[in-house]
Amino acid sequence: MKTFFRVQNKGISFKRMLKYKSHHEDGRLPGVACTLSAGGPFGGAPLDSGAEIVIFRGHKVADIYDGVVAQPVEEIVRFEIKTWFEMVADGSAYEYESWE
Repeated sequence: MKTFFRVQNKGISFKRMLKYKSHHEDGRLPGVACTLSAGGPFGGAPLDSGAEIVIFRGHKVADIYDGVVAQPVEEIVRFEIKTWFEMVADGSAYEYESWE
């Protein structure tokens, strides 16, 4: 399994993420839009104080225009968006990346 990074509105449960189907030019894909890199890109995701980053392990479903769609399996951790970008700046966010 790989580690993925998703920016989303706060409060979306992991259980809800498991059921989500992303809408893309290829139709509806099982999983959530996300990225393999701690630094993004995060596409059109909300990057304001109402956002959080969810780090999870899962399986890649498809490549999309600015990232991937992945089916979540296990939640690792969540951070408020402000904290996350501080971690990106100091490099600690990249410790969550995996390239298995």
